[in-house]
Amino acid sequence: MVFVAGGLIPARFLTLISHLTITIVILWSREENVKACLPFEYTADDYAQKDVE
Repeated sequence: MVFVAGGLIPARFLTLISHLTITIVILWSREENVKACLPFEYTADDYAQKDVE
């Protein structure tokens, strides 16, 4: 069982760090993603509606 625990802890750590990194990237690029799904001419109401979708 020593080998299983020795490989499980690093795998869980890498998974946790990966999820944290992906979450930060998604939140950091949120504004660009919202603007990408809007037409060239949009209002503040359009932006607010897409931002909460």
